[in-house]
Amino acid sequence: MRKIDCDCKWGAIHGIVEQYVAANKKLDAETIKSLCVGEGACNHGIGHMLLVQTNNDVPKALADCKVLKIQEQHMCMTGVFMERMTLQNLVDKENDTRSRRMKYWQNRLPEFEKLCESFTGGGHSACWEEISRPVVGVFNGDPEKVLAFCNRSSTQEGANYCRRRAVSEIISSRKFDMMGLKYMCELGPANDSTFSRDCYLRIANLAQVSLPNNRKNEVSEYCQSIPRIYIKACNDVLSGASLSESIDRNLLN
Repeated sequence: MRKIDCDCKWGAIHGIVEQYVAANKKLDAETIKSLCVGEGACNHGIGHMLLVQTNNDVPKALADCKVLKIQEQHMCMTGVFMERMTLQNLVDKENDTRSRRMKYWQNRLPEFEKLCESFTGGGHSACWEEISRPVVGVFNGDPEKVLAFCNRSSTQEGANYCRRRAVSEIISSRKFDMMGLKYMCELGPANDSTFSRDCYLRIANLAQVSLPNNRKNEVSEYCQSIPRIYIKACNDVLSGASLSESIDRNLLN
């Protein structure tokens, strides 16, 4: 897993964890603690498979995540909730169509919100981060509607996680129309002082690692078009500076 290209690490590591479980190897406490050696994408994949292993028992799967170090638990928990909201492994993969998922989201969004609000602490935040995925689907990537939904979280932390994940989901679902969507970075509430910065940089980072080479110039042009105060940080992202540390450090300010 340490040798996987960073551009492929999420899907590749998910596949490794899935195959590990498919080989009838139980994810017991010792395996959960030792398998990923701190790799976030791997811990996220473990969360997916814990929900499968516990037969869709969210509280039990979250409890299993808690054998990890505190700083590693969030990624595992987001995997649990993503699995619950997408059914990537709880349904036959051959029948996992986009139309099936969209119908599922439309029918279950109120249930998902109720689920998120039934948890506190880390479970609440992880759930609100992952609910942004079906919310973006239901509202067809409309930034105003999606971000307004995030504000329904009963905690500021939950809303913050939801908004930031929503930015990633919106920009990728709308074919990386950076120029047309950058306005959403000014839609954050006054009590989320770092949303604009995190939003502009998150768009740049995701586009940089996702777009083919013949569209890379669009990211540079985007960085030059955002408010001047963020241009240097945006260019730093394009130069390979860490985005996650910057965003995580400011997330709850």
